[in-house]
Amino acid sequence: MAREIRDTWKKRVSAWKSSGLTRAQFCAKRGINPHTLSYWTCRLNREERAGADATPARASSPARARVSTAHAAGVPPFVEVQMSALVAEPLRFELQLTRERVLRIPEGFDAAGLRTLLGVLEESR
Repeated sequence: MAREIRDTWKKRVSAWKSSGLTRAQFCAKRGINPHTLSYWTCRLNREERAGADATPARASSPARARVSTAHAAGVPPFVEVQMSALVAEPLRFELQLTRERVLRIPEGFDAAGLRTLLGVLEESR
């Protein structure tokens, strides 16, 4: 799996370099995190300079040692995560009051508070 991830990023970095776009433009167009593209660009450049079978650089701190150990074991230190949708609280009701006003009422709402809110909204009409 680690080899597949590396190969995927190698293709992405190559596509970016030949695209003529800035990093930000390329990433926005492809839905890629710009920091992740930078990380892989540096990593692949470093591997190219040192040779494909080079071992990771010596760790200078305990945290770095964990990352280097994981990398040596074939586990990528970073994995890109893309969120497809926000997780929302389940709704019990949704009232379209006007074109601009929507009242979303979650499960377990306070009925007395809702009555007060609706009264205030009625007064503002």
